[in-house]
Amino acid sequence: MKHAIQKRLRKTTAALVALALVLSVLGPVGIVAAAPDVVVTHGTDSITANPGDEVQITATFVQTETNAPGMEPLLPDGWTVTSANAGDGWNYFAQQNAFLGGLSLSDSDGVTGTYTHTYTVQVPESAAPGEYVVTSEGSVIVPSTSERLVNSASTTITVEEEVVEPPNFEVSGLTPTDVTVTQGDLVDVSATIENTGDEEATQSVSFQVDGSVVASQDVTLAGGASTTVSFEDIDTSSLDAGSYTHGVYTDDDEQTATLTVEEPVTTTPANFEVSGLNPTDVTVTQGDLIDVGATVENTGDEEATQSVEFQVDGNVVASQDVTLAGGASTTVSFEDVDTSSLAPGSYTHGVYTDDDSQTATLTVEEEVVTGKSSDVSLSPTSSEVVVGNTETFDVVVENVDGGVGAYTATVSSDDPSVTITNVELLGNPSAQTSDVQISEDGSSVTINAALMNTADSGAVTIATIEVTTQAEGSAADGDDGSANLSLGVAALGDETGQSYTVSGTSGATVTVVSLGPIGNFQNPPNDLDGDGIYEDINGDGTFNIVDIQATFANLNDPVVTENVEKFDYNGDGKIDVVDVQALYNMLITG
Repeated sequence: MKHAIQKRLRKTTAALVALALVLSVLGPVGIVAAAPDVVVTHGTDSITANPGDEVQITATFVQTETNAPGMEPLLPDGWTVTSANAGDGWNYFAQQNAFLGGLSLSDSDGVTGTYTHTYTVQVPESAAPGEYVVTSEGSVIVPSTSERLVNSASTTITVEEEVVEPPNFEVSGLTPTDVTVTQGDLVDVSATIENTGDEEATQSVSFQVDGSVVASQDVTLAGGASTTVSFEDIDTSSLDAGSYTHGVYTDDDEQTATLTVEEPVTTTPANFEVSGLNPTDVTVTQGDLIDVGATVENTGDEEATQSVEFQVDGNVVASQDVTLAGGASTTVSFEDVDTSSLAPGSYTHGVYTDDDSQTATLTVEEEVVTGKSSDVSLSPTSSEVVVGNTETFDVVVENVDGGVGAYTATVSSDDPSVTITNVELLGNPSAQTSDVQISEDGSSVTINAALMNTADSGAVTIATIEVTTQAEGSAADGDDGSANLSLGVAALGDETGQSYTVSGTSGATVTVVSLGPIGNFQNPPNDLDGDGIYEDINGDGTFNIVDIQATFANLNDPVVTENVEKFDYNGDGKIDVVDVQALYNMLITG
């Protein structure tokens, strides 16, 4: 074999030898910087493999002041190279099984360079156990003498006899493990069966309860293969109440757990009980719209659907279908019930189900025609404010006819996280005809004002209330807190001294948000328009191009990433550079 290999190498290198001779004759004589040489080394000198394995050889080829480099893998009989990767400037020729350097690796003075070649050797399936040698033989031509230099490196490959393990069916992943069922339930059981041996086999896999086979199936697995075995709709009707060992079994292994069977629970039929009627005894003016609600609870075990009705003196005014599982409850509401058709008098009103009812007295009074009336409210009705910042709320009188000349009003905060810090009176009341009293703790303010001059009609703002947020009350733990601002109006009159009837008042809600400054800014961000989106990133109280730049620079700031809903300007549920574009669009479009 060695003679044949050497013969092939001589053929594959003949062309390169001729090229080296031409270059040595035609090229000028160079100054020899180092002695011509060739050195071949392997990355490892020994490898262990099994028949049929592939082994990778890494050969380093170093030529010094030489031409026509070539390298040939020398293999044991029957072994083959299945793939190869040549170094820079080289090519691998599979038919000749040789690595050959290109023209760039030869010149009249010789070339110096280091190249790494890799090739993969197939160990024959028929290879007997023992040691085999793979050799990388390299050669070059000395330009000045045309002498051929040869060097080689070898790796010993020890082929070991492959051990074949017998089939072994292991069980894992039993589902369910410990489980409680009601007698008569159907149970699905599964497990993973893996053949950890090398040989294919078929075994009977069974589901057993206390050692008794309930179901089984034959499973065939190749060596190393696995599958999930399922036993579906296992009927527990024949099992008495108690605990059992259940599991999946093979000839070699098992996995078990506890199956607890309970006696069936006797169920009671659905029963829809009514409680929490709101309002109970109530007096309204004929024509008023009222909202009625109650809690309906299914105290039985079975799910059911019933028609829940609001009745007045036995007449169904409104109804809705309600479905409740056993033990569940819900609040049923009947909104905007019109009392125009009810004559003045007393009625029994209530909420009724098929099983129960709760009633109270509804008194309808004749509508009394009065003078002017108006609603008074705080605007905005809700606002989200960062701890330490301020917000203003307008006191607005609706449906004004004849202006607003005088009033007495009180605004109160129900949580110390929001305090009243300042009041601005509108309508130009004089200091002698106006009085503002803010409580010492800032929880309320009472305003008395007269001799005002306002718009004659429409909605009129009579005062502006400034509140300041702080980390107290419901916000003291660092989480978002909230406060309700309530509004009471004791007196309200026009500019001629005629009283308004205050038909309704509405306050506002302040949500206190604990946000720190973003990046290196000193102040926390602000929601300037009360929409829950924080556009004032640097906290300077204005929205401009600086906030766009600040957003771009601080997309990964914890204040931003931990409060996505406050900085998600395009509403896609995440924070990224597209939100910078969306915020800029908000700025330029107003």
